[in-house]
Amino acid sequence: MKPLGTITACFPHVVEETRGILQKVMDEAKDYNEFADLLCERVIKEKSPPLLNYFAYYHAYNQEKFNLVRELEKKVIVPDLAKPLLLLTQPWGNIDWDDHQKSIAAALRDSPNDWIACHIYMNWRLDIGASMAYPERLTDLEPLRILESKIEGDEDFSFFLSFLHHIKAEEFQREGKIDEAKAWYDRAITIAKKHDDLTHVAVLLYNKANMIKNVNFNEALSILRSQRSVSEELGCLYTLRLNDLALGLIAQARGEYETAVKHLEEHVHSLDSLGLDSWLDFHKIVVVALYNQMNIGDRALKAINDVLEGYQSETPWFPYIHQTWALLNLNRVDEAVQTLDLARDRPPKSGTDWLLGYIHFLDGLLFKKRYEFPSAKFELEQAHSLFGSFPSTNQTLIHLTDVEIEMFSYEKEKLNADFSGPWMQKLMEQVQEKDLPGIEAQAMLLKAKFRFKQGRTSDAKKLIKKVLKTSKSSGMNYLKSMAELLLPELLVS
Repeated sequence: MKPLGTITACFPHVVEETRGILQKVMDEAKDYNEFADLLCERVIKEKSPPLLNYFAYYHAYNQEKFNLVRELEKKVIVPDLAKPLLLLTQPWGNIDWDDHQKSIAAALRDSPNDWIACHIYMNWRLDIGASMAYPERLTDLEPLRILESKIEGDEDFSFFLSFLHHIKAEEFQREGKIDEAKAWYDRAITIAKKHDDLTHVAVLLYNKANMIKNVNFNEALSILRSQRSVSEELGCLYTLRLNDLALGLIAQARGEYETAVKHLEEHVHSLDSLGLDSWLDFHKIVVVALYNQMNIGDRALKAINDVLEGYQSETPWFPYIHQTWALLNLNRVDEAVQTLDLARDRPPKSGTDWLLGYIHFLDGLLFKKRYEFPSAKFELEQAHSLFGSFPSTNQTLIHLTDVEIEMFSYEKEKLNADFSGPWMQKLMEQVQEKDLPGIEAQAMLLKAKFRFKQGRTSDAKKLIKKVLKTSKSSGMNYLKSMAELLLPELLVS
């Protein structure tokens, strides 16, 4: 592989023996992925100084190769330098903040020089800063402020400037200041490229794309193309999985569910390969959600039951939510009521609005199945107000529009109405404002249902024809099945 700043930045600050071994392993490796494997193999086979062991842990951790970290932990004594990283491989929240603090303090005391101390602290700080399990990260800032002065004032420490800019970008992102966050992400990317820290570049590009995907799909997709190119050059499975995750979520928001499944299943496979067990179940359930959105209840139910068989949490709230949804898709309403009650009885520890929104959403679907449309409308409106981002609100808008069509008074003077009411109008405005081909097609199906109920059968058939054309040309096969389910009277073939 060609020299990579992610590896070589430390060279002026380590002894010749350590530098020589890192260079030799880099010469032997075809890419950064293999470099981590070979370096870990080297320190397992031969006794090495603590600093070299630290770099073995770091480069495995830096690519989220947690399986490799675990193997290293079994065979090589963990130096104090690497213990903060090792704690970060545990599920977020499992380790107390005080334990993290003691670990980082011991690592800094054991550091051979200030540059290595900065390397340890900035990597730890950046990653723990992403975990909402530790609110203390927002107030325990004194060490960061001290290092900030050093990094900004000493050219030897300029490698870490991209970390400072990254942290600043995330601060603005948390505050909802997207333009400011973009500017700081761009500064961080520029500095990381200057120092050839390509793994950091790939992560920054992903973070920026993920942040703006709900605002501008096309810009996010352009960024992700660059991110994938960098990730492939590195051979880095971790940043490639981030790419699949972002592409999957964008496809989901656009209603391109089959494409989303493809990307998210690849993401789940990568999680398994890397040993990121704590994230596996959650992302498997994200795939189940896609089957539920496509109304493929049998596949969703099988997948969620498989998750529940080996589920580790004592409060399987999220699986019960999607098990309920799958049962409703299969019209097994009594079972769905029982499963939803289990979800109500086992709320997650972090009660956020979107979690409560799911309960209201499923209550709305239950009432809808029972033809209790006023109650369904109330519950779905509650869900809509609680879901923050528009990918979640797409589902509430679709079902609210369907309920509105059922509740519409089809009196003679209303038979030429363009919309069934404010929810259909809001749904149509959503798909016109944003690039949502799958959601737009579902909106057209609902409009066709409304036209059919108005007696405007010719208009309904034209709309159905457009949807079927979209289904065939865009690979969204679920739309055909959805059309057949929604309007069997039109004998869709």
